[in-house]
Amino acid sequence: MLIGSKNIKTHNILSLIKLGSLIIISIVFIKNSFIDTSLIFVNLAVTINFLSIVLFSVVLNAAYYIWSTILITRISAKHYNTVYIIESVFFLVFFMSFVLLTGRDHSPYKIIFLFIIIPVAIQFEMRYAIATAGITSLFLLTIDLIFGVNQAININLENDIIISSIFILIAWLLSHYVKLERQHVAMLEYKANTDILTGLNNHRYLYEQLQNIDFSEQQTNDISLLFFEIDYLKDYNDIIGHLKGDIVLKTIGSKLKEMIPYEKATIARYGGIKFASILIDKSKEQVYEIGEIIRKTIDGMYFEGQEHLPSKNLTVSVGIAVNDQDINSYLDLIKCANDALYKAKFIKKNQVEVYSSVYDMIRIDIKEDQFDLIASIKTLLSVINAKDKYTYGHVERVVNYVKLLSDKLDLTEVDRKILIYSAYIHDIGKINIPEYILNKKMPLTDDEWNLIKQHPNNGVEIINKVSSLSDVEPLIMHHHERFDGNGYPDRLKGDTIPYLARILTIADSFDAMTFSRPYRRAMTYNEAIQELKRCSGTQFDPNITKVFIEIIKELRNGDYA
Repeated sequence: MLIGSKNIKTHNILSLIKLGSLIIISIVFIKNSFIDTSLIFVNLAVTINFLSIVLFSVVLNAAYYIWSTILITRISAKHYNTVYIIESVFFLVFFMSFVLLTGRDHSPYKIIFLFIIIPVAIQFEMRYAIATAGITSLFLLTIDLIFGVNQAININLENDIIISSIFILIAWLLSHYVKLERQHVAMLEYKANTDILTGLNNHRYLYEQLQNIDFSEQQTNDISLLFFEIDYLKDYNDIIGHLKGDIVLKTIGSKLKEMIPYEKATIARYGGIKFASILIDKSKEQVYEIGEIIRKTIDGMYFEGQEHLPSKNLTVSVGIAVNDQDINSYLDLIKCANDALYKAKFIKKNQVEVYSSVYDMIRIDIKEDQFDLIASIKTLLSVINAKDKYTYGHVERVVNYVKLLSDKLDLTEVDRKILIYSAYIHDIGKINIPEYILNKKMPLTDDEWNLIKQHPNNGVEIINKVSSLSDVEPLIMHHHERFDGNGYPDRLKGDTIPYLARILTIADSFDAMTFSRPYRRAMTYNEAIQELKRCSGTQFDPNITKVFIEIIKELRNGDYA
């Protein structure tokens, strides 16, 4: 990591001071090198001497300008102070040489040392500034004693004692002021970057740290973002009170800080009931283990009054994202961590989920020459999500439902993949439906409804270019068929509807029932279960419906609100 913008600005100001000192020295050398300036460009030796001094001055100033404006800014932050100290020593020795060449103890240019004392006082701690002023004073007094030893009254020594006192006083005052200023800035930064309740870093600081990560340079380093969200804290606040809820936030914040002491970790309160942590150089497996340990630890903690909660406990859900080929920026990392957290909180909560993309799975199964087609499909789904905010969350939830059904129905791995792929892209045909229809609050007209009913056919037309997804096509085409034959587009009935499509239909319909749309309110889980039972054998396959209801009851633990 290169030096920060604040250091660069400070460096630029101090470099101007030093460059000014070099220009002054150049002028003095040119001026003092000639007794009779009329000989310039008349006497060859004098001309050569003049041009040599001018050339040396120009080269010296140009070299420092290039160094101070280009080269030093490319030095890493951890080496910056060392390089700056070396530069300061160079200037100190250079100024000493200049004083010796311009009269030693009689030199009228001893004040030139301020051009190094001031930058050191601003850039470093007080001890460095005092040391620089002390070395300068010792140098001046030493040459006064050496070269003024035969003088009855050493006027230069008397003057340099005063100059040395001024040097030390300026070094002390300026460095002390800079110290106070830094303390004040540090206090402001602390307040700006700290969550007042938990004492952790805040949302602003976390974003700043994420923005400072150069993902292009982190190809070999793992960057992980963990989101921790406290389950049931809203209920806890309503029942026990917000003051007790604040104690929960402080306690869990302290526990996170205690359990993630890793020096490359950033821990922050992301906002509300959510915490976040950035980890560097930890593998996906290591980060998952950290998340799981924290989840189990908090699951085993007791908070006053938690027994009054419906869940009888306060827990955390954990979402994890680790940089990979699909994550190219901090915004991607945040989105993926949020997606993982959403999955962790889905129905059951108190889970750890690591983000995984269905497109990574699909890439494994399809031919390499069809990668571009999959990328196009992914882009189309992004467009649909932008048009209809409901669709994105709906797809993620349906995928989770079909995963649960796949396990309960003991599907083969091949069928499980087909079902998951179908769940992700079952609404891709909506790309051709205008946004105003997707988000319409009033009942649809017959023409609008007919347009909606075309999306299975549209979806198949889009994906049939990817031969590896041919097994997905029947599910896309028939996920709106009804068990009694009154569905669309082909009015298939009973077992003539593909088995996997019947599974997808139940998952799709249940989620549609339990989440609000612009034109109707969401059902409670209990209401949706009753609706599944009512439509079992007419709209839905009765056997799959029975299994799905069992899954919901198991995961909700009797809480259907």
